[in-house]
Amino acid sequence: MTAVLFYTGPSLRELHEDYAKKQRIDDRAAITGRRDITVNAPPAVVWALLSDVTHWDKNLEPGVHDIRVPDGVLVNAPFTRVNKGATLKARFAVVEPERELAWTGSAFGAKVVHRYVLEALPGGGTRVVVEESMAGPAAGGVLLHQPQAARTAGDLPGYAEDFRGNRPLTRGAVPCPRARAPCWP
Repeated sequence: MTAVLFYTGPSLRELHEDYAKKQRIDDRAAITGRRDITVNAPPAVVWALLSDVTHWDKNLEPGVHDIRVPDGVLVNAPFTRVNKGATLKARFAVVEPERELAWTGSAFGAKVVHRYVLEALPGGGTRVVVEESMAGPAAGGVLLHQPQAARTAGDLPGYAEDFRGNRPLTRGAVPCPRARAPCWP
Protein backbone atom coordinates (compact mmCIF):
# COMPACT_ATOMS: atom_id res chain seq x y z
CA MET A 1 0.00 0.00 0.00
CA THR A 2 2.83 2.43 0.84
CA ALA A 3 4.34 2.09 -2.64
CA VAL A 4 0.95 2.88 -4.18
CA LEU A 5 0.53 5.95 -1.96
CA PHE A 6 3.86 7.42 -3.05
CA TYR A 7 3.72 6.37 -6.70
CA THR A 8 3.79 9.53 -8.82
CA GLY A 9 3.49 7.82 -12.17
CA PRO A 10 4.89 8.85 -15.53
CA SER A 11 5.14 12.48 -16.55
CA LEU A 12 1.99 14.11 -17.84
CA ARG A 13 3.58 14.25 -21.30
CA GLU A 14 4.25 10.49 -21.20
CA LEU A 15 0.74 9.77 -19.94
CA HIS A 16 -0.62 11.79 -22.84
CA GLU A 17 1.55 10.36 -25.62
CA ASP A 18 2.28 6.81 -24.44
CA TYR A 19 -0.82 5.97 -22.46
CA ALA A 20 -3.97 7.86 -23.51
CA LYS A 21 -3.02 8.08 -27.20
CA LYS A 22 -2.27 4.35 -27.12
CA GLN A 23 -5.63 3.43 -25.59
CA ARG A 24 -4.48 2.73 -22.06
CA ILE A 25 -4.51 4.11 -18.54
CA ASP A 26 -1.81 3.88 -15.85
CA ASP A 27 -2.57 0.51 -14.23
CA ARG A 28 0.00 1.18 -11.48
CA ALA A 29 -1.77 4.37 -10.33
CA ALA A 30 -3.19 4.62 -6.81
CA ILE A 31 -6.69 5.03 -8.19
CA THR A 32 -7.96 3.16 -11.22
CA GLY A 33 -11.45 2.34 -12.35
CA ARG A 34 -13.31 0.81 -15.26
CA ARG A 35 -17.02 0.52 -15.93
CA ASP A 36 -18.94 -0.53 -18.96
CA ILE A 37 -22.63 -0.29 -19.65
CA THR A 38 -25.01 -0.67 -22.53
CA VAL A 39 -26.96 2.38 -23.64
CA ASN A 40 -30.14 2.16 -25.68
CA ALA A 41 -28.96 4.80 -28.15
CA PRO A 42 -26.66 4.77 -31.18
CA PRO A 43 -23.03 5.91 -30.89
CA ALA A 44 -23.86 9.18 -32.67
CA VAL A 45 -26.19 10.21 -29.82
CA VAL A 46 -23.72 9.19 -27.11
CA TRP A 47 -20.90 10.96 -28.98
CA ALA A 48 -22.96 14.14 -29.19
CA LEU A 49 -23.11 14.21 -25.38
CA LEU A 50 -19.46 13.35 -24.86
CA SER A 51 -18.13 15.84 -27.35
CA ASP A 52 -20.29 18.67 -26.00
CA VAL A 53 -17.65 19.30 -23.35
CA THR A 54 -18.79 22.81 -22.44
CA HIS A 55 -22.08 21.28 -21.25
CA TRP A 56 -20.64 18.36 -19.25
CA ASP A 57 -21.97 20.15 -16.16
CA LYS A 58 -25.52 19.70 -17.46
CA ASN A 59 -25.40 16.43 -19.38
CA LEU A 60 -22.64 14.33 -17.85
CA GLU A 61 -20.97 15.58 -14.66
CA PRO A 62 -23.10 17.63 -12.30
CA GLY A 63 -20.83 19.56 -9.98
CA VAL A 64 -18.25 20.39 -12.63
CA HIS A 65 -18.27 24.05 -13.60
CA ASP A 66 -16.25 26.79 -15.27
CA ILE A 67 -15.53 24.51 -18.23
CA ARG A 68 -13.33 26.18 -20.82
CA VAL A 69 -12.55 24.63 -24.21
CA PRO A 70 -10.86 27.52 -26.07
CA ASP A 71 -9.77 25.59 -29.18
CA GLY A 72 -12.59 23.05 -29.46
CA VAL A 73 -12.58 19.30 -28.98
CA LEU A 74 -9.48 18.43 -31.00
CA VAL A 75 -6.47 16.19 -30.38
CA ASN A 76 -3.97 18.01 -28.13
CA ALA A 77 -6.36 20.94 -27.56
CA PRO A 78 -6.43 22.18 -23.96
CA PHE A 79 -9.43 22.50 -21.67
CA THR A 80 -10.01 23.36 -18.03
CA ARG A 81 -12.78 22.66 -15.56
CA VAL A 82 -13.38 23.07 -11.85
CA ASN A 83 -14.66 20.28 -9.61
CA LYS A 84 -14.88 20.56 -5.82
CA GLY A 85 -12.58 23.56 -5.84
CA ALA A 86 -9.88 21.89 -7.94
CA THR A 87 -9.04 23.34 -11.34
CA LEU A 88 -8.13 20.56 -13.73
CA LYS A 89 -5.89 21.55 -16.63
CA ALA A 90 -6.22 18.96 -19.37
CA ARG A 91 -5.68 18.14 -23.04
CA PHE A 92 -7.60 15.87 -25.35
CA ALA A 93 -5.49 12.87 -26.38
CA VAL A 94 -7.93 10.95 -28.58
CA VAL A 95 -10.89 12.43 -30.45
CA GLU A 96 -12.37 9.75 -32.69
CA PRO A 97 -16.03 10.59 -33.34
CA GLU A 98 -18.41 7.85 -32.25
CA ARG A 99 -15.47 5.70 -31.05
CA GLU A 100 -13.31 7.30 -28.35
CA LEU A 101 -12.74 10.47 -26.36
CA ALA A 102 -9.70 10.45 -24.08
CA TRP A 103 -7.89 13.14 -22.16
CA THR A 104 -5.06 13.66 -19.71
CA GLY A 105 -4.74 16.32 -17.07
CA SER A 106 -3.63 17.34 -13.63
CA ALA A 107 -4.93 19.07 -10.51
CA PHE A 108 -3.29 19.41 -7.08
CA GLY A 109 -0.40 17.20 -8.24
CA ALA A 110 -2.60 14.30 -9.33
CA LYS A 111 -2.16 13.16 -12.92
CA VAL A 112 -5.20 11.69 -14.66
CA VAL A 113 -5.89 9.63 -17.78
CA HIS A 114 -9.59 9.38 -18.64
CA ARG A 115 -11.07 7.39 -21.54
CA TYR A 116 -14.57 6.95 -22.96
CA VAL A 117 -14.72 4.14 -25.52
CA LEU A 118 -17.87 3.56 -27.58
CA GLU A 119 -18.80 0.35 -29.36
CA ALA A 120 -21.80 0.08 -31.69
CA LEU A 121 -24.02 -2.87 -30.84
CA PRO A 122 -26.45 -4.81 -33.02
CA GLY A 123 -29.89 -3.26 -32.72
CA GLY A 124 -28.63 0.30 -32.44
CA GLY A 125 -27.30 0.41 -28.88
CA THR A 126 -23.86 1.42 -27.66
CA ARG A 127 -21.50 -0.18 -25.22
CA VAL A 128 -19.75 2.60 -23.26
CA VAL A 129 -16.51 1.79 -21.46
CA VAL A 130 -15.26 4.43 -19.01
CA GLU A 131 -11.69 4.06 -17.72
CA GLU A 132 -9.63 6.31 -15.48
CA SER A 133 -6.35 6.33 -13.59
CA MET A 134 -5.06 8.88 -11.09
CA ALA A 135 -1.52 8.99 -9.67
CA GLY A 136 0.39 11.46 -7.55
CA PRO A 137 0.30 12.84 -4.02
CA ALA A 138 -3.34 13.89 -4.23
CA ALA A 139 -4.39 10.39 -5.31
CA GLY A 140 -2.55 8.84 -2.36
CA GLY A 141 -4.30 11.29 -0.04
CA VAL A 142 -7.67 10.16 -1.34
CA LEU A 143 -6.78 6.55 -0.49
CA LEU A 144 -5.65 7.53 3.02
CA HIS A 145 -8.86 9.44 3.74
CA GLN A 146 -11.20 7.09 1.88
CA PRO A 147 -9.81 3.53 2.22
CA GLN A 148 -12.69 2.16 0.12
CA ALA A 149 -11.69 4.43 -2.77
CA ALA A 150 -11.02 3.08 -6.24
CA ARG A 151 -8.97 0.18 -7.55
CA THR A 152 -12.29 -1.40 -8.48
CA ALA A 153 -14.50 -0.69 -11.45
CA GLY A 154 -17.42 0.29 -9.25
CA ASP A 155 -15.60 3.26 -7.77
CA LEU A 156 -15.41 5.52 -10.78
CA PRO A 157 -17.52 8.60 -10.27
CA GLY A 158 -21.00 8.36 -11.75
CA TYR A 159 -19.90 8.69 -15.38
CA ALA A 160 -21.25 5.33 -16.45
CA GLU A 161 -24.36 5.78 -14.34
CA ASP A 162 -25.08 9.01 -16.17
CA PHE A 163 -25.32 7.05 -19.38
CA ARG A 164 -27.51 4.40 -17.77
CA GLY A 165 -30.13 7.04 -17.11
CA ASN A 166 -29.83 7.63 -13.38
CA ARG A 167 -29.37 11.30 -14.22
CA PRO A 168 -30.89 12.99 -17.23
CA LEU A 169 -28.44 13.05 -20.12
CA THR A 170 -30.28 15.63 -22.16
CA ARG A 171 -33.57 17.41 -22.00
CA GLY A 172 -34.93 14.82 -24.47
CA ALA A 173 -33.74 11.73 -22.60
CA VAL A 174 -36.34 9.69 -20.78
CA PRO A 175 -35.82 6.50 -18.75
CA CYS A 176 -36.41 3.15 -20.42
CA PRO A 177 -37.47 0.91 -17.51
CA ARG A 178 -37.13 -2.31 -19.51
CA ALA A 179 -33.69 -1.53 -20.89
CA ARG A 180 -32.53 0.39 -17.79
CA ALA A 181 -30.93 2.86 -20.16
CA PRO A 182 -31.95 6.24 -21.52
CA CYS A 183 -34.20 6.38 -24.53
CA TRP A 184 -34.47 9.20 -26.99
CA PRO A 185 -37.88 10.10 -28.40
